[in-house]
Amino acid sequence: MKISKPYLLFLGDAADQLAAKTAKGIKDWRPENCVGQYRLDGCNADVGLPDMSIAEAREAGAAELPTPVRGLMRLTAKVMTNTAYWI
Repeated sequence: MKISKPYLLFLGDAADQLAAKTAKGIKDWRPENCVGQYRLDGCNADVGLPDMSIAEAREAGAAELPTPVRGLMRLTAKVMTNTAYWI
């Protein structure tokens, strides 16, 4: 499966730089493939890219994730949410 470039790096609501280590690694090792970062309110991490909305990233050339990847992410989120309920 190929994930189209360039990327909008999702930092979510990462509490610190360590929590955003995957995005940091992509930015450090493939900066030419990154258009910006998307952070939720309360995010304390910053990989040094411009903050962008999803619409701004699309305008900059970023594409959506392939459908199977989006589905897998949704399923993973459900499993994590349901597991956290019982912990």
